[in-house]
Amino acid sequence: MTDKRKAEYEIAYAEEAAVTKSQALIEWAMERAGVTQKELAKRLGISESAVSQLLGLSAQNLSVRRLGKILHVLEDELSISSKERDRWASERKARANDWTSVLRCTDYQHPVYAAVANDCVPDTSSYQVTQFEHRYHEMEDVA
Repeated sequence: MTDKRKAEYEIAYAEEAAVTKSQALIEWAMERAGVTQKELAKRLGISESAVSQLLGLSAQNLSVRRLGKILHVLEDELSISSKERDRWASERKARANDWTSVLRCTDYQHPVYAAVANDCVPDTSSYQVTQFEHRYHEMEDVA
């Protein structure tokens, strides 16, 4: 398989995976809301066959906009992320948790410490954060 052909295959696979995950999300939301395809069609103002097509093998018209509308009528909301974004957020949360554990033996009155205690990772370019990181590393060395 050529590099170009492999790239085309990977793109097609990513598109189909996104559609399949979207369909699974719709089906989950329908089940949670106790809504049938017929009721969903009525709420969306489209035919039952259009809903069936959206959930079937030829889901050509399943856009982000339509997915948002479907989830809205099912009393849910679309939340979009990516694997890398989730990984980044997880790492950020882990850092915040590390800092929060350090705060148990530090001064909560300091604005940077208060920000971290409230699950906000402060801007690393500020002088206060540099001071906080210095103190954090000092505490790491002691432990």
